Amino acid sequence: MPVRRLQAVVPADQTVPWIDSYVYKKLSTGTPPTGPQVTTANGSHTITATDGANRTNFGGVYGHALTLSETGTNDLGTITAADPTGLLVATPVEGDPNFLSVREYKGY
Repeated sequence: MPVRRLQAVVPADQTVPWIDSYVYKKLSTGTPPTGPQVTTANGSHTITATDGANRTNFGGVYGHALTLSETGTNDLGTITAADPTGLLVATPVEGDPNFLSVREYKGY
């Protein structure tokens, strides 16, 4: 199973992660979608998985689309895998759960 690590880490003081060219990014406002969620330890950011979404066995979520929301705002950032077989997985960063990491897995 090929894995590509995206350079998409969500620091607690940023509202939208830096996303590389392998995903589509859309900024909007509103209410986050329903679905499984992972939240930073400090509660500042939440990522909601949609489109084939589920929870991982290691504290994260996955789906073909992920929506980032910031506590106290209605700002949203949605990322979708550019490859239709790409699955995006969001997890707390090991060693610093105030950050969230996003990885892309191919072939799903």
